[in-house]
Amino acid sequence: MLWLYISLGVAGIAIAGWLAWRHHLRRRQVAEQLESLRVMVADDVARFGEQYRGLAGSDSADYENAGRAYWFALEASRDLQDPTAVGAITRRLADAQYDVLRHTSTTAGQPVPERRVPCFFNPQHGPSLTDVLWTEPGRGTRKLPACAEDAARITAGTEPLIRYAEHSGHRVPYWDAGPAFAPYGGGYFSRAESSHQFLHTNFGGQDNLEYGDPRHFTGPSPYPREPRN
Repeated sequence: MLWLYISLGVAGIAIAGWLAWRHHLRRRQVAEQLESLRVMVADDVARFGEQYRGLAGSDSADYENAGRAYWFALEASRDLQDPTAVGAITRRLADAQYDVLRHTSTTAGQPVPERRVPCFFNPQHGPSLTDVLWTEPGRGTRKLPACAEDAARITAGTEPLIRYAEHSGHRVPYWDAGPAFAPYGGGYFSRAESSHQFLHTNFGGQDNLEYGDPRHFTGPSPYPREPRN
């Protein structure tokens, strides 16, 4: 019987070691995803900050609202510990982007544009100008909000300027980076018409999979999985 106890002990140690290793890998993956989100959000905040500081000062409500949103996003991004908190930051940035557009239009004596969600391909581009049909292998053709530059690129038959994220050692489109990145897009597009359907379609996928489920593709991603430098 001794051999049986020894075998059970060895098996137990092996299983415990395997579980501990999986837990370690999971913790490391979560930490890497959070760091990638921090970098993305910090970059978005910095880019908007440059735009905001370049505006002519004003006591208009649009200018002040944009400033408050910027300072909120800046402070929140400095101590980001939870991926789900990203949505509140990107939602405020989307609001601020439109406030800036209203401010600049009013200052120039132009009509205030209608409120639209940010450019899907890269929310840093600010409010979209129009909707375009775009075909993505594995997901088919769908209508997406795009800024003027990306709309022109798609019309000309070239790829839009896509926002990439670091994921598992590779650079992939932010909407293809897995559940941890779902709040990033969720905040930017929270004001989309039929927002749940929009988020499910573009960040969740097909076959009734949940929002942010990384299994959404029915085929290989069309984008290169570029090694991280």
